[in-house]
Amino acid sequence: MLAGIVMCVGLAQPCFITGDVEWSQTQATAHLSTPCPIEIKVEGALVKLTSPKWHVEIAVPEKPGLQPFFYRWGQAEAQVGSQTVKVSYGPNGGV
Repeated sequence: MLAGIVMCVGLAQPCFITGDVEWSQTQATAHLSTPCPIEIKVEGALVKLTSPKWHVEIAVPEKPGLQPFFYRWGQAEAQVGSQTVKVSYGPNGGV
């Protein structure tokens, strides 16, 4: 787990990344949002989340169709559709 729960800057609540992801043949697409200072990118089948200090990667399961996505910043798992997915993380600069 990341060192504690990273809090949203200026807010007294944890950071959540929510939305939908979709797998199609060889890549994923994502429609995600967060009120926190986290950059969201998709590369291939990975959702990549970057804060000033941490980098997180979450693999989108190879399941066709739109799936709800939920991740609480700092947790070791994300929820993608009905699946719990382990995340890879590390200090900014690489996982």
